[in-house]
Amino acid sequence: MTQQTSEPRITGAAVLLFEAREAGEMPRIGWRYDGVPLGATEIIADQGDSTAVIGPALAAMEGVNPEHTAMLCVLHDLSDPRTVAADQVAAAHPNVQDVVLGAIAEFEDDDAPDARCAHDADKLDCYLQGLRLLRQRHRVEGRIRRCREALRAASARRMADADETIDPAQWAARPAPRPGHALSPPRRRPPAIMNAMNTRAAPTPYHRPSTGRLTGAHRTAPSLTPLGTQLPERA
Repeated sequence: MTQQTSEPRITGAAVLLFEAREAGEMPRIGWRYDGVPLGATEIIADQGDSTAVIGPALAAMEGVNPEHTAMLCVLHDLSDPRTVAADQVAAAHPNVQDVVLGAIAEFEDDDAPDARCAHDADKLDCYLQGLRLLRQRHRVEGRIRRCREALRAASARRMADADETIDPAQWAARPAPRPGHALSPPRRRPPAIMNAMNTRAAPTPYHRPSTGRLTGAHRTAPSLTPLGTQLPERA
């Protein structure tokens, strides 16, 4: 049976966690306007995870706060499935309300440098998804162009230009060395370790106790004292 906590504000915050979890499973429906079926698009959680990486990367290159940018990237999507965010946190702890609503308001205001990086992360993620869909033969050239034009940070535009030249299948390829830095060769195990790994250990011999018990597949006879042997006297 479900029990109600005696702290309503804690319950309100817990409800927000459930809603955030469910909202993350919803598909991003904006691609429908470009003729992409929902089955080919990502869910909201995918986009949030991606921008949480893109945002701090852009912030680091732009010299702004990466941690705060990451928070804006993650929390602004809470209001994505619903147009009103205030009722989502109305029953939560006041501090939770301040953090969530403050992050959404800052993202929407789009004035602070952190918010601009978060916006660019959002557009750059859409740009990357568009490139992936384009290679799947979806006609999303217009969306790709609009996302590219919406980027404002110089580092975001340079990353978009670089992404356009990379096939998505190459993301796991070994990166090129930085100028003046050679890639270190792959680490090799020491010869002693390799020899030990390649040498099959000898099977452990059966222990043959003198008790006549069954050990493994062998039964041994008890140890007998030869006749004529003088036994030690008992104390």
